[in-house]
Amino acid sequence: MSSEIWRVVVDASVRKALNNIPLADAAAVTFALAGLAANPYAGDIQKLKGEEAWRRRIRSYRVEFRIYQNMRTVLVYELKRRTSTTYR
Repeated sequence: MSSEIWRVVVDASVRKALNNIPLADAAAVTFALAGLAANPYAGDIQKLKGEEAWRRRIRSYRVEFRIYQNMRTVLVYELKRRTSTTYR
């Protein structure tokens, strides 16, 4: 793993969702998103089945993102609250 910084692109829907969750949770998610720039493979991540995407659990939320190795870019495209039906 290289020590180069990754570019993190956050979709507008994720930014909007961050404004609608409790401040402490939004801070934790924002901190985790900033950490993706250093290493998108760190933390509680898992590859999503049937997709070229990953998910990372942060408190009671799940962030879904794609990693583009050739451009060293991480696209964060979804933020969901983890509930009993999240993984169905």
